[in-house]
Amino acid sequence: MVALNKNTTDGTDKFVTTYYVREPQGNVLAVYEKKEDAAGAGQFQLKERHLYGMNRLGMVSQNVTLAQFDNSNVTNGTDPTTPQAGDTHYELTNHLGNVMAVISDTTSATAEPTVVSLSDYYPFGMTEPGRSYRASDYRYGFNGKEIVFDDSQDYGERIYKPNIARFLSADPLIIFNQEYPELSPYQFASNTPIWAIDLDGLEKLALTGFNSNKNEGASYLNKDGTLAEFTETIRIQANNLEKNYGFRHAIVNTGKKLLEELEKESMNGPIKFLVIFAHGEPDKICLNNNEGFFTLLATVAICNEELFDKSLDEIREALPNYKADCVEVGLKKMIEEGKIKFSEDAIIFIDACYTGSINNSASMAQNLADVTGATVIATNGAASMKNKDKNGEWIADGQFTTDDLFYEFKKGEAPKALENSIDLTKIINNNEKGK
Repeated sequence: MVALNKNTTDGTDKFVTTYYVREPQGNVLAVYEKKEDAAGAGQFQLKERHLYGMNRLGMVSQNVTLAQFDNSNVTNGTDPTTPQAGDTHYELTNHLGNVMAVISDTTSATAEPTVVSLSDYYPFGMTEPGRSYRASDYRYGFNGKEIVFDDSQDYGERIYKPNIARFLSADPLIIFNQEYPELSPYQFASNTPIWAIDLDGLEKLALTGFNSNKNEGASYLNKDGTLAEFTETIRIQANNLEKNYGFRHAIVNTGKKLLEELEKESMNGPIKFLVIFAHGEPDKICLNNNEGFFTLLATVAICNEELFDKSLDEIREALPNYKADCVEVGLKKMIEEGKIKFSEDAIIFIDACYTGSINNSASMAQNLADVTGATVIATNGAASMKNKDKNGEWIADGQFTTDDLFYEFKKGEAPKALENSIDLTKIINNNEKGK
């Protein structure tokens, strides 16, 4: 658990320190408050306990004095008790996570819920005058984020000001990584607030695989050096994720580069959604020559066939001399060292042929699920997507198809058959809403 504090004053001679106790993903579990006067006397209180299902459901507000103190003594207070009627508040949210209404656990004589607050928002989050009501200081509102001061909101990475539709500090991806040159470093949700949100971290990543060798069967270039139609299609799809869903897009041509991008993204917080566009085989993501991203058995086959008869530990020990950036060695080690992090509800979508093989013990999708703990979606057959409409215009609608089935892979579980088409945009939206 992580405790964060902020120092304020309550308008008297007492100084107030607020402590936020968070779980590893950053969600607030409880809020405590210490009030102390100039002489060093004061009290320590439990203020709130937050309620969760798949998302935050609401909170229990209780002012329970746990201890009182002065310069020489600490006196125990009361233990937290069962919440009284009216202590529990529940959020009613929309598709963006905006808290539209808050109701109490009490009801009227006609069994109608007690409304604590109502809010209507302008697109960028400012509450509409005359269309909002508050009978309580419920601190969560637009996008479900906490209101910290003067209607500003804490997004984890930065503070957002809804009435000017801007963050108060610059986006580190734009300033330090020199990415998204078309966007202001202070913009919100890529200026698409009707259906997009800004999350706590910078944790959505789209990787486009690339093979610069024009002579290979899985090449991304035509023999004249121009982009193959497949490459042009995934470029359009990746740009769509970047522009409309807040993904960071990176091009990788080796397994080592792929791991470097995962590590780079993890510096901003655990990765919640990873999309990989590439050519593929059951046990590998095809990149430059033999420098792709492989499972352990595929690495052994490529790097040193003599290792086939060795134990797993012997293979791992020998691999650094060959190719240590495969799934079960390089990726696993970097996760164990905390260099690469995936959130508990992370999703990996692979648009690469056969990487979701259900008949191969070296299945790329299953091994990724086992190592990362993420839900991996990939196809058992050939992957394809819509390229152009009837007018010859490129399509980037997030629709992906296969001549077999897509499968869902989870750690320690048998693959689950899905359908022969996937709407990636729907999966992204459900993932953001915690479904």
